[in-house]
Amino acid sequence: MKLFHRLFAWNDRRRARAYLQQVCEERIEARRKLDDANRKADRALKDAQKLENEAFRESFFSSRDPVRSAFIGSAR
Repeated sequence: MKLFHRLFAWNDRRRARAYLQQVCEERIEARRKLDDANRKADRALKDAQKLENEAFRESFFSSRDPVRSAFIGSAR
């Protein structure tokens, strides 16, 4: 009987370690996906800001004469 109890306990510990390993791997994968999503969101925000700045610059300087305007050289 003692042998069966030891075998059951060993099996339970093995299953618990396997389950813990699975949970840890899923957590690592979720953190990587979250980091990737955050990086993509940051990149998209920077791209949107650049496009907005470019659109403003284009609308502001489009009516100016580039020969007479001193703003063209310092736009970037």
